[in-house]
Amino acid sequence: MASIDITRKHSLSNEDVKAKIESLRTELEKKYSLKCSWKNNEVLDIAGTGVKNGNITLSSGLVQIAINLTFLGSPFKSKIETRINEYMDANLK
Repeated sequence: MASIDITRKHSLSNEDVKAKIESLRTELEKKYSLKCSWKNNEVLDIAGTGVKNGNITLSSGLVQIAINLTFLGSPFKSKIETRINEYMDANLK
C-alpha cells in the first residue's frame, strides 16, 4: 500500500491556512472524487475510492498531510503527491 506524507511549515494565521486548505479540499474533491470533512478545526479527514484513510492536520506554523492509498489508488500516488506539493509551494509561505 502506498502512502503520501507531506509536512510543510508556514507563517500564515490559523484562519488563512484553513482557507488555503479549503481550496485544496475543493480541488481534491472535484479532481479525484474524494470526500473531505472537518473532524474539528484542525483535522480534515479524507476518504474515497482509492484512499484507505487520510487527513490534513493544521497546527501553529505547520501543515501535515498523511494519506494511505489502497491498492487501486497506488497508481495515482505520484500524480496526487505532485499536485499537493505544487499547491503547498504556491500557497503556504
